[in-house]
Amino acid sequence: MCDLGGGVIVAAPREGVGRDIGLTAVYRAVERFGARERRSLDDELESTPRPAWDRPSDKPAARRRRRPPYEVIQFDSPHGEELALAEEMRREYLDIVLNHPDVVFELSEQTSRLSISPNWRLHQAGVADPVDEPFTLGAYHPNYVSHLGLSGHTGAHQVKVAILDNGFDQAYWQAASSAGQVNSGYDLIPGDLSSSGHGTLIAAIIRSSVPSAIIEPIRMGGTESTEWDALHALSRAVDLDADVVTLSYQQALGVDQPCGTCGVVRHAARSEVFERLLDWAANERTPRRAVLVAAGNDGIGVIARPASYNGAIAVAALDSTCISLASFSNWDAGGHSQVIGLPGESVAAGVYTGKDFDGTSFSTAYAAALFAEAMAKVGSNDADLAMAAVIGGRQVVSNSIVAHL
Repeated sequence: MCDLGGGVIVAAPREGVGRDIGLTAVYRAVERFGARERRSLDDELESTPRPAWDRPSDKPAARRRRRPPYEVIQFDSPHGEELALAEEMRREYLDIVLNHPDVVFELSEQTSRLSISPNWRLHQAGVADPVDEPFTLGAYHPNYVSHLGLSGHTGAHQVKVAILDNGFDQAYWQAASSAGQVNSGYDLIPGDLSSSGHGTLIAAIIRSSVPSAIIEPIRMGGTESTEWDALHALSRAVDLDADVVTLSYQQALGVDQPCGTCGVVRHAARSEVFERLLDWAANERTPRRAVLVAAGNDGIGVIARPASYNGAIAVAALDSTCISLASFSNWDAGGHSQVIGLPGESVAAGVYTGKDFDGTSFSTAYAAALFAEAMAKVGSNDADLAMAAVIGGRQVVSNSIVAHL
């Protein structure tokens, strides 16, 4: 499968000279390449109605939409020219800025600058779902819940958890007591026929650990999913005003490696558009929301993107002892990131094969449960207060793992 998902994504300021300069540069490059505007994130958000539980019956449109401080647009281009188009946009932008030194100060503000990224395919979502059969939560799950001190708090203060993954399908969760334990959520890729076992397991861990949490699955990951779907899902979670957001995919760690299908060489492993929107999602409101992102399953001392981006709380995996780092888990060898370590080994077992399911994705689910319960107990949806409650007084493993819990 080709690494390029098609086209280039641009995040332009919504107003001011930064918008004028940015879009002038973009459309000059678009015209030169014979590209075209395909869709905008604003239109995507408006075209999908809120779920019934989020619409007041007396005033269906009472709550304002929450929009990024950028206009996010996808441009199509001839296949194989995505990187060239992105570079041409950047060159045009730099040329205009250098010829207008009077705007440099204004463009020093983050929300006044243009961001450009190729629309890469999602690294994890483009492969077979690792949770490929019905499951029951593993024998270690009760121990993990007990070790983490999760009490199933059911106070009046409810916490909304958005799971950005490959959806929810009750058929995978064999031990679920009822079909109504998780909201129907959003399907952002309705034409994709891939399965939803992975997202279902994450929802099952959270729901079994903190029954009072409102769980909102947002299906963004499938066989053809791209960065655009991830951006849409992240913006959708903010629009829902989720208190906790989980993300369990990674942007490719390797660079300067040619795509095996089209031969295009990827020179960067980051998406500057997604990086900017993730930071916005975490800090868009006061109090801050918790954006929990899996650290990656490469077994190396580097936190995968987007877990290493500003605004993200990276989650590594511990083994079944809840003391040692799991062999498959990434960690931060440089000690630059705030990383929490949580159980991620043998969290569930396949009904047919009995195989164990492991991964930092599932550590992120336990993190979401911890944050949701902490928020419910303190009566505040503040990610900082929840983090203090989650790691306060816990053992520090090393500078690469802030705390294991």
